Amino acid sequence: MLKLGVLTFFVVCFVNGQLTDKTRTPNASGSDVVEAVVNLIREACIFPNDKLYLRRLAYVESMDGLEANTYRPNYYGGIWQIDQDMFQQIATAKVLDDAKKMIKQSIGIDWSKVQWADLAKPLYSGLAASLFTLLKAGNNGIPRGIEYQANFWVNTSRPGQLANVFFTKSNKLETGCKRTNALDLVFALDSSTSLAPQDFDVAKQFVKSIVDSFEISSDKTQVGVIRFSTTVDGGFNLNQHTSADGLKKAIDGVQYKSGGTHTAEAIEFAIKNLFTTTNGARLGSSKILILVTDGRSENGIETLKQAAAAKAKGISIFAIGVTAQVVERELNAVASQPTCTHVQILNSFADLDSLKAEIEQVSCKAPAVLTPNKYVYGCNSDVAVQILPNVKAGTTVTVMVDEGQVNVYGSLATSNPNAIINDFNSLATLSASTSFFIKGDKAVSLAFVSNKAVSCKTNFTVNVEQGMMAHKNVHLLCIEDNIIQNCTAETLQKSPYLILPPGRNNYLGLCNAIPEFFVFPERNDRFIFCDGQGHYFIVLCPLDSIFDSNVLRCIPGKLLLTPITTTSMPLTSTLTPVPTTAVPTGVVVPTGTPKNPCTPQNLALGLYFFEYPGNKQLFIECYNLPYVAVVKSCDVHHYWDQRTLTCLYRQVVVDPTKGVYSGGSNPCNTIPNLFYYPLPEKTKYIHCDDFGDAFEKTCPNNFIWSQPILQCIPRGVIFSAPPPVVGK
Repeated sequence: MLKLGVLTFFVVCFVNGQLTDKTRTPNASGSDVVEAVVNLIREACIFPNDKLYLRRLAYVESMDGLEANTYRPNYYGGIWQIDQDMFQQIATAKVLDDAKKMIKQSIGIDWSKVQWADLAKPLYSGLAASLFTLLKAGNNGIPRGIEYQANFWVNTSRPGQLANVFFTKSNKLETGCKRTNALDLVFALDSSTSLAPQDFDVAKQFVKSIVDSFEISSDKTQVGVIRFSTTVDGGFNLNQHTSADGLKKAIDGVQYKSGGTHTAEAIEFAIKNLFTTTNGARLGSSKILILVTDGRSENGIETLKQAAAAKAKGISIFAIGVTAQVVERELNAVASQPTCTHVQILNSFADLDSLKAEIEQVSCKAPAVLTPNKYVYGCNSDVAVQILPNVKAGTTVTVMVDEGQVNVYGSLATSNPNAIINDFNSLATLSASTSFFIKGDKAVSLAFVSNKAVSCKTNFTVNVEQGMMAHKNVHLLCIEDNIIQNCTAETLQKSPYLILPPGRNNYLGLCNAIPEFFVFPERNDRFIFCDGQGHYFIVLCPLDSIFDSNVLRCIPGKLLLTPITTTSMPLTSTLTPVPTTAVPTGVVVPTGTPKNPCTPQNLALGLYFFEYPGNKQLFIECYNLPYVAVVKSCDVHHYWDQRTLTCLYRQVVVDPTKGVYSGGSNPCNTIPNLFYYPLPEKTKYIHCDDFGDAFEKTCPNNFIWSQPILQCIPRGVIFSAPPPVVGK
């Protein structure tokens, strides 16, 4: 298991079982390494508004570390060529204290302990260049435009050099966008009364200059435009213009129309009209809305509501505020995260042209935000996506290939993972797809690389599903917040499933070298899970669910056995008593002291359950792996009985937290083996326990009880199934 704390921005690749980090590898070089460093620094908001200076500087100083004298003897300035006297200025400058604190918090590097020799590592050299640039730029900031940055470079770093050196080398990097996956780009242009008509014309020229950087076609980049003031009109859809020339003519045709600043209506119009498949938006494309406005929206609350709706549909929002009338707080709330890279504030519309390169960069690298659906991508393309997991149920992403293989790189920190920078990676092949189960509230970025023609020639599929979806012959990786681990029985223990001891039956012959699921031969409320390492587990479905072999997961259905509810708690090697109110999750593998009863000898005898010393409401359950044990608690008013190996009532009492039924005669035990009965109020039903006690239960919102299938179902759903046959 890989646990990422403050080091979530570190580059972590699995190579032959070892962790590597190329941004921290001394003397590493190349454009991929440089761009990985720049992305880390920008997305950590350490130097977000560098106006491409940091990227250009690496090429100007050492051609991304590829010049022969970059790593010369007794010189440690690294790719960005930070001389020793420059490093000393950084070390002693108090004005940089806040930036150094952010480096420690975001990337985990304590700059007070950094030596000049550390700058041979690309990440350290890039951070030093950022700090030195911040020191020299001061309150004025970095100038925009290559020609102005060339003069800044000469004046602050290389006196005596010619500005033309910076200008010429930097221009070699200005090659336009080379993205291979589809981009749907929409501009929302403010034409309110506070703008002069000539300002609106400048905004249109800005859009046209952005268009020149992209390959405009129906399968590459599509562009749509919205004009908004009091009304939203005057633009065009994504699929109306599929050539650059036709697109620029259409932009010229958008006319100024004065009025109010109805930003909320503009965002809503984009969602409902432009970002739809009917009007050209493509499934699996990167979807970007660039909002250009000069003032406060007229309905701030509704604007934020519509911005949230857009983000929920996978649309990334960049907000450009022009003039002093804009409300930066509102733009920060409207824009996507991190706002340091998604919000720009300009003094006038004349400054828009200087923003061209930065908008090109962020648009070119923007990932596609995938919501639950099935996506098909062509091979020989590098596809970057982002997953916003379902907060409650989690999200499963499965990558399947029809031929060859697809490399998958993932990250919790950067939006552009690849072979150089990633927190985890996997390989999808014809014989074994790969899946990722993502929980928590953190976005996870994935990149699919299939650019080898001999490997993948047609298409590959990415299936995004809500919840934990198990698939046969699939390698599964679980990601929750900053923890990444291969999914095993330990992962299942954290879910609603209850893992049972295997008993006397022998299913070891079922398990191969890959994770697999099998139908349990005697009951349909459980299944057999093989973890790919030769170990098998019997897994009981959640309450009111049965195992469906067609979809390889538990679905609502009639239960053959109602399981005893237990609560999992970790077992330490010393068996220190745990309060019954504590409910930590997970499985702990103790070191095997004599007090741990889950020894190989006991397991060989079929002994899987033991008393918990000093607490009769707890018991120890062993798995079929030596020393893997879980402490579980009996239900309220139950106590562990070692003779029967189960939790039993010590005295029969009513648990008031369960909703005891007192509305009439108790129907329990009137029909043998029927544990559920209807009530006159359709949203409620009676649930009987093993002792004949009746408890009143309430269905979820908008659900009603269905006696034919013994389930709560959505209102309006009709089942014609006959009543269940019980008591035989």
